[in-house]
Amino acid sequence: MQTLLEFKNFVDEINLENGRNYKISILEKYKDNENIKFYLEFIFNPYKITGISILKFKKVKDLISKTQKISLFGDSLSQNQFTSVSQLLDYLLKNNTGTDGTLEKIASFMSDYNIKANSELELLFEKIIIKSLTIGVDVKTINKIIPNLVPTFHVQLANKYFDDPSKVNGQEFYITTKLDGNRIIAIKDNGNVKFYSRSGKEYVGLVDLEDEMSRKLPDGVCLDGELIILDSENKHSKDQFTETQKLARTKDIAKHGLCMRVFDIMTAQEFYNQRSVNNYSHRRYELDTLFDCTPDLKYFIKVPVLYHGTDTNKIIELLNSETSHGEEGVMINLANSTYQFDRTDSLLKVKRMNDIDLEVIGFKRGTEHTKNENTLGALIVDFNGNEVEVGSGISDELKDEIWNHQEEWLGRTIIVQYFEITTNKQGKQSLRFPVYLDWRDDK
Repeated sequence: MQTLLEFKNFVDEINLENGRNYKISILEKYKDNENIKFYLEFIFNPYKITGISILKFKKVKDLISKTQKISLFGDSLSQNQFTSVSQLLDYLLKNNTGTDGTLEKIASFMSDYNIKANSELELLFEKIIIKSLTIGVDVKTINKIIPNLVPTFHVQLANKYFDDPSKVNGQEFYITTKLDGNRIIAIKDNGNVKFYSRSGKEYVGLVDLEDEMSRKLPDGVCLDGELIILDSENKHSKDQFTETQKLARTKDIAKHGLCMRVFDIMTAQEFYNQRSVNNYSHRRYELDTLFDCTPDLKYFIKVPVLYHGTDTNKIIELLNSETSHGEEGVMINLANSTYQFDRTDSLLKVKRMNDIDLEVIGFKRGTEHTKNENTLGALIVDFNGNEVEVGSGISDELKDEIWNHQEEWLGRTIIVQYFEITTNKQGKQSLRFPVYLDWRDDK
């Protein structure tokens, strides 16, 4: 109990002021205190699971309130077997199913040490048990002051394809739809199911997903995906996102009408270690096999592969196709890359492009020692008085036709897709990743 009182003093002190520098100074003050470090690590470690929710802790308080001797689950409270908070917490980690027997043990401990008599201490104790305490600083700040105290929690994040399209050239890759929901990690380990946001915050109340994963999915698995409204067919991506946010943020304990669109898989241990073993091709095979062997899933939906190969022309083709159906874009997974717990070029996001009609004012020969060295390399178009080269998106047959009959194509208008307008230091405008789409015969 002494350690709990000591931690309460720390919490009271760090919450006296809201300034970041003040809170950092308090962390510095206690950085060598083993008791404070014990509680901080326990609360903020996302992998330590007690199995006790707000509702279950309410049962504990109800149990104590009704009587100090008579239990909701039996004739009397069982004798307390723990001599310290750390012993109780260790028991909860090893028996994290939140059974009535476990609740009774918590009640016995609280009763023996008269925790309920002090409302502030009881509230702190509850927040420790259900791991909901906040002190105004994040894990990154805690680890900066007390290095490596709390295990990190990272997911794979995508870089932008249009920043450097050459990253994909010559590589084997998979294309899937870019989803617009809430990133979610689902882990089933030792029979216990947990859901986390991309920042490591636990999702609570996903009762349909929890029940289905508990009953139908294998143990020791980690799934990566997006939390999206269950009935998302024929809805624009923005509408999906808005409705998903509304359901996910509801204060109701039980959240219905949500599903998980799954796009990656690994073992729970790989995620805990923050180190991937298998490349995407292997992980995709594991994901397909999992869903093939569990065909009756309702709340877990596999994100299908739209294309697998090396043809980069498929990227823009599928981008156009998906955005025309209201999707936000597509994702590119490099086949030979392991899951990176960071932002990476192994995963690339391709968002919708803009269209513009531009006049052809010239032609550029292909680069020497390439297949285009004796034919068209790029069309030169006029964009706001500046020359812009457009080489992507033109088939080999059309390149030959244009190169051999330039006089017929000069001055014609083409539709160019681009990601964004750029301006250099001299104020000259250009287009990022211009792609030939088609000719405008009416202009």
